[in-house]
Amino acid sequence: MMKTARWIAIAVFISLAVGEAAVRAFVPMDALLYQDSADPALGFELRPGAHGEKMGADVQISAQGLRDDVVPDAKDRGEARVVVVGGQETFGLGVRRAEGFVAELPGVLRSRGRVRGVNVSMYSYGLSQKVELACRRAAEFHPDVVVLQASEGDAVELPPPSIRAPRLKNFIRETSALARWIMERRYRDRAAEVLPPQGHAADGKADEARADLARLRDCLAPTGAKLAVAFVPGVDDLSGGAPSSLRRGIEAGAKAAGALFIDVGPALRRVPAGRRALRAGQPFLSSEAQKALSVELGRRLAPLLPRSPKSVSHRPAV
Repeated sequence: MMKTARWIAIAVFISLAVGEAAVRAFVPMDALLYQDSADPALGFELRPGAHGEKMGADVQISAQGLRDDVVPDAKDRGEARVVVVGGQETFGLGVRRAEGFVAELPGVLRSRGRVRGVNVSMYSYGLSQKVELACRRAAEFHPDVVVLQASEGDAVELPPPSIRAPRLKNFIRETSALARWIMERRYRDRAAEVLPPQGHAADGKADEARADLARLRDCLAPTGAKLAVAFVPGVDDLSGGAPSSLRRGIEAGAKAAGALFIDVGPALRRVPAGRRALRAGQPFLSSEAQKALSVELGRRLAPLLPRSPKSVSHRPAV
């Protein structure tokens, strides 16, 4: 009996080893940039210190869990900070960090003096997760302006992890490519079962959006930061037709929260249709679309920023 059990254990070990080697050798996988979050409202988050390729672009996650440089606690003299909280558009899936609209903002806003853009994002987040992320993290970066980046994709929120054991699951995922592949495949299958049919994702979301934005206003109030909501339509939905119920809910919620509402759709429509998306058939913004987004946001956000004394021109003495 003991001999049989030993042979079974050996066979299982060999099978797992072969499976691990096969996944590492033959299954293309992007770098592991995410982890389960200890906050159930987030579900998952960027993994501090992660580095590798995601959708063809090199990605470095800082020790602060941002796709950004480490942000010092103390501001430079005369520095204004714009903290942008968002999803895949803010993260910049498929483009280099320097090509993302958050990284472009300081250059666009140079007339306002020294400006630092802070990228607080996680691809695949829905609106309530973005609001939770803003409430948890925006204040630590001492913002002058907080921008919540919203999109039509916010109508769809992925299901939470089925098992709440973040530290254990993160360890297993980081240790074994085979285990990670199995976990991600099972999660995708579960997500496909619970997601609403195409075209119905926004049903009933307008009221939720207004409630989320009221919560955002309240949790950011102690920071004294000004609030803006930037709505980014899908690159394949720039016809300029009637706005969706979700977009109307987000706009109404932004106005009720005293936030500046910015629809960047017109700016994206000025980018030639064939150059808006990163690749044909994919909903991710190209570097050219990211640039257009940064220019439009810079134009709309400039009046919200304190003007640095160095940026004020003075008439020379006569």
